[in-house]
Amino acid sequence: ANHIVLFQAVCHTSLCTVPYLLEMLNSVETGLDSPWVIWVSYAAPYFPAMFVSSIALSSSFSFYKLWRRRRALRSVSSVVVMTSSSK
Repeated sequence: ANHIVLFQAVCHTSLCTVPYLLEMLNSVETGLDSPWVIWVSYAAPYFPAMFVSSIALSSSFSFYKLWRRRRALRSVSSVVVMTSSSK
């Protein structure tokens, strides 16, 4: 479960929070004219798509991690049922 939360935090921070904060810094007259801040103004129309991508990646990762655990629990429970029924 910790991996899922960490992945969600990293995904949302990198795809949503950082570009949005850089856009805010760029919109306020801070004098930051470096290329690593200016690219955000070109990415601004894609912020909703980046948000949806963050949600999709987080959901996919959560599903993957929980699906593996569910399959492992299912195989363990079938072994327990088989050994208890064979007695």
